[in-house]
Amino acid sequence: RGYISWQMGEGAESLQHVDLVLQKNSVAHAESFVWIAEMVFAASSQMVGQRGRAIRFLDQRLARSGPVHEVRRRNRLLWTQVYIHLMEADLPAAELAQHRLHEAVERSGLPYECARADYMQGVIHLNCCEWEAAVDFLARSAERRFIYHWRAAADSLVGLMLAYRALGRDEEASEAMRSLQEFVTAQDNTGMDVLVMSSEARLSLLEGTPGTARRWLAAREPLAEGFPLWWIDVP
Repeated sequence: RGYISWQMGEGAESLQHVDLVLQKNSVAHAESFVWIAEMVFAASSQMVGQRGRAIRFLDQRLARSGPVHEVRRRNRLLWTQVYIHLMEADLPAAELAQHRLHEAVERSGLPYECARADYMQGVIHLNCCEWEAAVDFLARSAERRFIYHWRAAADSLVGLMLAYRALGRDEEASEAMRSLQEFVTAQDNTGMDVLVMSSEARLSLLEGTPGTARRWLAAREPLAEGFPLWWIDVP
């Protein structure tokens, strides 16, 4: 309930449910439930305007996560800090939090975690209009797209396309667009065709040929995509 409320943008209700989970935290609970509860508690705190509380909570939890078997949990807590600063549009704070995440991920050497960190670093550079750096990190994340969270992997390709276009590297932007089309098709998720259409429309506008965007607008409005929190492209 807390997770669903967070996805629906109902931060206060999310906090009520997730706080109960954290109060009942014991060895009887699956570790993954606790990790999710911690992340959602912090993210929902930010959602209701309590960023300071969210960051303090995460720091307290990080101080308790020492054992090797908690590497993934620690990385997710650090990732949540980056996410919270991005939601606040505080790019300097996000960059500092990302530095901590990068150091932790480098020590863990886990490919999935590395892809996750590269994606977040790429998003930060994209928001700072640092196109070359965005290309470097988003390309690394996109290379791991078949082992990574598929929605973030698709988003890496969208960001890569935008960064290439901003650099005037139109051929590479088109290639990133083709990779996105192929990747989404391979997921066998017709509901995500809207992501491809949205990205095609955006690229056509950036290229000064708005025909694709006009055709999309003239078509029947697609169903809204859920969970549009930090994605670069939200149709």
